[in-house]
Amino acid sequence: MAVLEVTFDLRRAKALVLALVCLGATGCAGTDYTSALKPDFSWWSRSSPALQPVTASIPTQAPPDQLVGPNGACPEGVQPRGIAIGMTECELVRTAGPTQNIQLGQNERGERTATIVYQQGTAAGSYQFRSGILISVEAVAPPPATAKPARKPRAKPKPAAKPPGAPA
Repeated sequence: MAVLEVTFDLRRAKALVLALVCLGATGCAGTDYTSALKPDFSWWSRSSPALQPVTASIPTQAPPDQLVGPNGACPEGVQPRGIAIGMTECELVRTAGPTQNIQLGQNERGERTATIVYQQGTAAGSYQFRSGILISVEAVAPPPATAKPARKPRAKPKPAAKPPGAPA
Protein backbone atom coordinates (compact mmCIF):
# COMPACT_ATOMS: atom_id res chain seq x y z
CA MET A 1 0.00 0.00 0.00
CA ALA A 2 1.31 3.39 -1.00
CA VAL A 3 1.70 5.95 1.69
CA LEU A 4 0.72 9.51 0.88
CA GLU A 5 3.03 11.88 2.55
CA VAL A 6 1.49 15.23 3.47
CA THR A 7 3.68 18.15 4.33
CA PHE A 8 2.31 20.87 6.52
CA ASP A 9 3.13 24.42 5.46
CA LEU A 10 2.16 26.94 8.12
CA ARG A 11 1.93 29.90 5.70
CA ARG A 12 -0.42 28.05 3.36
CA ALA A 13 -2.56 26.91 6.26
CA LYS A 14 -2.91 30.49 7.55
CA ALA A 15 -3.87 31.72 4.07
CA LEU A 16 -6.46 28.94 3.73
CA VAL A 17 -8.00 29.71 7.13
CA LEU A 18 -8.14 33.43 6.29
CA ALA A 19 -9.83 32.70 2.95
CA LEU A 20 -12.43 30.46 4.63
CA VAL A 21 -13.16 33.09 7.31
CA CYS A 22 -13.63 35.80 4.66
CA LEU A 23 -15.88 33.54 2.61
CA GLY A 24 -17.96 32.71 5.67
CA ALA A 25 -18.28 36.38 6.66
CA THR A 26 -19.41 37.27 3.17
CA GLY A 27 -22.05 34.57 3.25
CA CYS A 28 -23.40 35.85 6.58
CA ALA A 29 -23.78 39.40 5.33
CA GLY A 30 -27.40 40.14 4.54
CA THR A 31 -27.88 41.39 0.99
CA ASP A 32 -30.99 42.03 -0.98
CA TYR A 33 -30.55 39.83 -4.02
CA THR A 34 -33.81 40.95 -5.61
CA SER A 35 -32.36 44.34 -6.56
CA ALA A 36 -29.26 42.68 -7.95
CA LEU A 37 -31.30 40.44 -10.21
CA LYS A 38 -33.51 43.18 -11.71
CA PRO A 39 -31.98 44.66 -14.85
CA ASP A 40 -31.73 48.44 -14.79
CA PHE A 41 -31.73 49.75 -18.33
CA SER A 42 -32.65 53.31 -17.39
CA TRP A 43 -28.97 54.29 -17.33
CA TRP A 44 -28.99 53.92 -21.11
CA SER A 45 -31.66 56.57 -21.60
CA ARG A 46 -30.14 59.12 -19.23
CA SER A 47 -28.46 62.05 -20.90
CA SER A 48 -24.88 62.64 -19.93
CA PRO A 49 -22.77 65.59 -21.09
CA ALA A 50 -19.96 63.16 -21.89
CA LEU A 51 -22.22 61.23 -24.26
CA GLN A 52 -23.56 64.19 -26.23
CA PRO A 53 -22.74 64.03 -29.95
CA VAL A 54 -20.21 66.54 -31.21
CA THR A 55 -21.19 68.34 -34.37
CA ALA A 56 -18.58 70.00 -36.52
CA SER A 57 -19.56 73.04 -38.48
CA ILE A 58 -17.51 72.71 -41.64
CA PRO A 59 -18.87 75.04 -44.28
CA THR A 60 -19.89 73.56 -47.61
CA GLN A 61 -18.87 76.53 -49.73
CA ALA A 62 -16.40 79.38 -49.27
CA PRO A 63 -17.38 82.99 -49.94
CA PRO A 64 -15.97 84.51 -53.16
CA ASP A 65 -13.53 86.74 -51.26
CA GLN A 66 -11.88 83.59 -49.83
CA LEU A 67 -11.01 81.99 -53.20
CA VAL A 68 -7.51 81.98 -54.66
CA GLY A 69 -7.01 83.66 -58.01
CA PRO A 70 -5.23 81.97 -60.94
CA ASN A 71 -2.03 83.79 -59.97
CA GLY A 72 -2.14 82.27 -56.45
CA ALA A 73 -2.96 85.57 -54.74
CA CYS A 74 -5.72 86.29 -52.22
CA PRO A 75 -7.30 89.52 -51.06
CA GLU A 76 -5.90 90.87 -47.79
CA GLY A 77 -7.71 89.66 -44.70
CA VAL A 78 -7.35 88.08 -41.29
CA GLN A 79 -4.15 86.77 -39.77
CA PRO A 80 -3.09 83.19 -40.60
CA ARG A 81 -3.76 80.22 -38.32
CA GLY A 82 -2.91 76.52 -38.41
CA ILE A 83 -3.82 74.38 -41.43
CA ALA A 84 -6.94 72.23 -40.98
CA ILE A 85 -9.65 70.51 -42.99
CA GLY A 86 -12.51 72.95 -43.60
CA MET A 87 -10.40 76.07 -44.09
CA THR A 88 -10.68 78.16 -47.25
CA GLU A 89 -8.16 78.49 -50.07
CA CYS A 90 -7.10 81.95 -48.98
CA GLU A 91 -6.67 80.89 -45.36
CA LEU A 92 -4.20 78.26 -46.58
CA VAL A 93 -2.31 80.77 -48.74
CA ARG A 94 -2.15 83.25 -45.85
CA THR A 95 -0.86 80.51 -43.55
CA ALA A 96 1.58 78.67 -45.84
CA GLY A 97 2.50 81.52 -48.19
CA PRO A 98 2.06 81.97 -51.93
CA THR A 99 2.74 79.14 -54.35
CA GLN A 100 3.32 78.89 -58.08
CA ASN A 101 1.81 75.40 -58.33
CA ILE A 102 -1.99 75.83 -58.40
CA GLN A 103 -4.53 74.05 -60.59
CA LEU A 104 -8.10 75.37 -60.85
CA GLY A 105 -11.00 73.51 -62.45
CA GLN A 106 -14.48 72.03 -62.00
CA ASN A 107 -15.63 68.57 -61.03
CA GLU A 108 -18.48 66.56 -62.60
CA ARG A 109 -21.05 68.38 -60.43
CA GLY A 110 -19.86 71.79 -61.60
CA GLU A 111 -18.21 72.67 -58.28
CA ARG A 112 -14.99 74.65 -58.27
CA THR A 113 -11.93 72.52 -57.54
CA ALA A 114 -8.44 73.67 -56.70
CA THR A 115 -5.21 71.84 -56.01
CA ILE A 116 -2.49 73.84 -54.31
CA VAL A 117 0.91 72.17 -53.99
CA TYR A 118 3.81 73.26 -51.78
CA GLN A 119 6.99 71.34 -52.67
CA GLN A 120 9.06 72.48 -49.69
CA GLY A 121 8.81 74.21 -46.36
CA THR A 122 6.89 73.41 -43.20
CA ALA A 123 3.60 73.17 -45.11
CA ALA A 124 4.88 70.88 -47.90
CA GLY A 125 1.97 68.91 -49.32
CA SER A 126 -0.80 68.72 -51.87
CA TYR A 127 -4.00 70.44 -50.73
CA GLN A 128 -7.32 69.52 -52.44
CA PHE A 129 -10.22 72.00 -52.33
CA ARG A 130 -13.86 71.65 -53.39
CA SER A 131 -16.03 74.78 -53.52
CA GLY A 132 -13.17 76.67 -51.88
CA ILE A 133 -13.04 74.40 -48.79
CA LEU A 134 -10.04 72.18 -47.94
CA ILE A 135 -11.15 68.54 -48.14
CA SER A 136 -7.87 66.59 -48.16
CA VAL A 137 -4.15 66.97 -47.54
CA GLU A 138 -1.56 64.62 -48.99
CA ALA A 139 2.19 64.49 -48.48
CA VAL A 140 4.48 65.22 -51.40
CA ALA A 141 7.71 63.43 -52.15
CA PRO A 142 10.66 65.26 -50.63
CA PRO A 143 13.06 66.85 -53.10
CA PRO A 144 16.12 64.72 -53.88
CA ALA A 145 18.96 65.28 -51.47
CA THR A 146 21.88 67.18 -52.90
CA ALA A 147 25.36 65.76 -52.43
CA LYS A 148 27.36 67.54 -49.77
CA PRO A 149 30.68 68.96 -50.98
CA ALA A 150 33.74 67.08 -49.78
CA ARG A 151 35.64 68.65 -46.92
CA LYS A 152 39.06 70.08 -47.53
CA PRO A 153 41.80 68.32 -45.57
CA ARG A 154 43.05 70.28 -42.59
CA ALA A 155 46.38 71.97 -42.93
CA LYS A 156 48.95 70.82 -40.40
CA PRO A 157 49.80 73.53 -37.90
CA LYS A 158 53.20 75.11 -38.33
CA PRO A 159 55.65 74.67 -35.46
CA ALA A 160 55.88 77.68 -33.19
CA ALA A 161 58.77 80.04 -33.81
CA LYS A 162 61.56 79.74 -31.28
CA PRO A 163 62.38 82.84 -29.27
CA PRO A 164 65.74 84.41 -30.07
CA GLY A 165 68.55 83.06 -27.95
CA ALA A 166 66.86 79.71 -27.26
CA PRO A 167 68.99 76.58 -27.73
CA ALA A 168 68.35 74.72 -30.95
